This record gives sequence, C-alpha cells and structure tokens, in this order.
Amino acid sequence: MASLLNRPLSRRTLLAGSAAAGVGLTGLAAGCTSDDGAETAAPSGELRKTTYMTAFGLPGREAAGAVAKGKGFFTEAGLDVEILAGAAGEKNYAAMESGQVDFGAVDWSGAVPRYAKGGKAVKIVAAIHSQTLISMVTLPSTGITGARQLIGKRIGVGAGAAPKSVFPAYASAFNIEPAELKTVQWQEVAPDQVAGLLIAGKVDAIGLFVAGTPGVRKAAIGKGLITKEQDLVVLPYSDGLTDLMGNVLTARTQLIQEQPQLVRDFTNALMKGLDYAVNNPEEAAKILAEQVPETDPEVAAAELVIMKNYVYPQDTTKPVGFIDVARAAKGAAILEGVLQLPPVDVGDMIDFNFVPGGTPVAASAAAK
Repeated sequence: MASLLNRPLSRRTLLAGSAAAGVGLTGLAAGCTSDDGAETAAPSGELRKTTYMTAFGLPGREAAGAVAKGKGFFTEAGLDVEILAGAAGEKNYAAMESGQVDFGAVDWSGAVPRYAKGGKAVKIVAAIHSQTLISMVTLPSTGITGARQLIGKRIGVGAGAAPKSVFPAYASAFNIEPAELKTVQWQEVAPDQVAGLLIAGKVDAIGLFVAGTPGVRKAAIGKGLITKEQDLVVLPYSDGLTDLMGNVLTARTQLIQEQPQLVRDFTNALMKGLDYAVNNPEEAAKILAEQVPETDPEVAAAELVIMKNYVYPQDTTKPVGFIDVARAAKGAAILEGVLQLPPVDVGDMIDFNFVPGGTPVAASAAAK
C-alpha cells in the first residue's frame, strides 16, 4: 500500500485513506501470526507493514513519524509504516478499535476517561509528551497575563476538547472558585476553526496545544494584531497541573497480544524519530515538507522547538517515551476528580512491557 505521505494531501483525502488502510491491515496482521497464535518473523529482508495515526493532522509537532520514515529508523527496525493524519478524540479511537489502524497518538486527557468508561481495545505503550501541552492563548492587547484573568472572559475551544473539560482542575490550581468558573463564556467550534476565533476578535482567548502557537502567531502578525517583535500570551496548563502528560502512543490490545515484537520495534523507532525531530527542528521540518507538501517549514520548525520542552521525562536519566507510574497515577487521579470518573488502573491502562526505560509491574501495582 503506497504511503499517503508521498503525495499532496487534504484532510479529507487522509481520512479516506485511513479507512482504506484498514482493509489491508487485517490481512497483514493475520499474515504475521501463526495458527497457534505465536508471533512469526517476516521473511528475510521483507519489511513488516503497519499503520500509525497521528494525534491531529500532520503539522510540525506531529513530525516524529515522518522523521522516523525519512531518516530510515522504521526501515532499520524492519518496518514499512503508513502514516495517517489523525482527527483527534473519538475518530482516532474508532480507527484503532475497528482495526483500521495499529498505532495511534492520543491525548492523555482523553485516554484516561476513555479507559475509565471501558475502552480496553487499546493500551498506552509510551509517552510522546511528558507534560501536557494544553494551554490558554491570547493576544497581548487583551491584558490577560494569568489564569485568574480568564474569569468572565470568552474562550474558544474545539468541540469536546480537553482545554475546556480539564479547565476546572487548572483553575483550581490558581484558587478560582466553582462559582467563578460559571462566568467563563465558552465558544465551541471545529478544532481547525479555533485559531480563527481569536484572530477575528470573537473571543478573548483560545484553548490550544502550546506547540500550535507558531501558526497562530504568524496569522496574528499577518493581520497586524501583533508586531514581528511581539509574542502571544501563553498560559500552559502544566504550570498548575504538573502531573498531566500530553500525547501518548497507543497500540491495539490485540496487536500487543499477537505481535509484541512489532509493537516494541515500532515504539522504539518512533521515539527515535521524536528525539531526532525535536533536536533537529529545521531538518525535521524539511523532511516533513518533502512528504507533506503543504507544510510551512518555518512554522513546523518553530513548533518542534517549543515541543522539545515537553517531550523529555522529568527524570533526565530516562529515555524519551518513559512513563513514571506514580506520576501517571497522580495525573489519572486529577482527571478522575474533575471528570467524575471511576478509579483507573494505570498498571492495566499502560503496558509497561513496551515503555522505553520500563517500569516494573510490581511498582505500577503499588501506585494504583
């Protein structure tokens, strides 16, 4: 199956491609598993085919897969990976749960409630961002410089997106009372229309992944809302919620059971691509542009520069992708409280057999 990254793409084309990809994947999985369920190696010299769906689209902050492909990290691992643009939230889960996609990036703030409500068809196998990238973004002209100044303001967010659902926990960290939360005026739109609300002056701030701010800044400069010397005002949720992760890598539970070595090889190769991308942002942006022609290399590189601050574990001795089980349990507890979820077993939601740097299962059980 030809990679969709090798030709000009629209979101519609990508999503249509993701559905088509699933037809082939069913057969591929069967071809790599023996009759008794044991994983079998691909014939000598033959690459194992698999599919990866990004968290949302193919901007610079999603370049890890493209870099792993462009630099040959997937090939070195014996993999032929098709990369598909994700659409966030339920659509990504639906693609994985139906078997159309093997691996997917999803936000931790969405993964926890999904698991808590019975979503066991996928498991987390690595962290992509050790800290949440959720933030509030506004223009200097609004005068907003801190969380408490969001009280009573108009805030634009993607429909059903985490910046709104997690906001009560973020606000609590800054002593914003529940009654004050009710004064916030939320405007929910399609995710790709959120930035336009701020640029058009229809809201005072927007909920956005912090790595997505370079594109908004460029648009604001283009409209004369800020000068080239000015920056947007960014209020990262990580300032108040230090135990929340950002995007995590998930794999189909059935794939984990049937082809654990493929899961391990893919995870390690993608993390290698992630590490290379954030340390070589300009080269990574060019690699992405070669595969996704509509890429703005300047914006893509700027996103990767920002993202580097959110990728590496707090424990600097651990590799990219590492998940601290105790911190994961605290992060899950935050979401359980704010979203009124049943208790989450992080030792089951995360398969630590594949997490780079590992975590003993006994330790995960103790942290439940």
